[in-house]
Amino acid sequence: MASEYSIAGDSIHDRVDRDVLASFGHALDSYRAAADVWQLKIRGERRPRPDVATFLETQGIDISDGQIKSDLDGEMQRLWGAGRARLEQANARVHPK
Repeated sequence: MASEYSIAGDSIHDRVDRDVLASFGHALDSYRAAADVWQLKIRGERRPRPDVATFLETQGIDISDGQIKSDLDGEMQRLWGAGRARLEQANARVHPK
């Protein structure tokens, strides 16, 4: 998905397609962050990389002293939900009801 997103960004000029691409980009960011949180859980850690921490904070995830303070499973679900919502938004843009 990341490769396709990058390639599409170079060739899309239509506003609707740009909006769809932006939604896919946000979904990709959410899924990447969820994967990073999952890796933290597997390793028994709570301290995300600084770039991931910044994104997590924009998603309302509580980070204090560089560590995720909330339940990692819950935060993975929240990030998956955010990604899914962005994909649904993109789909609605392409296929309006």
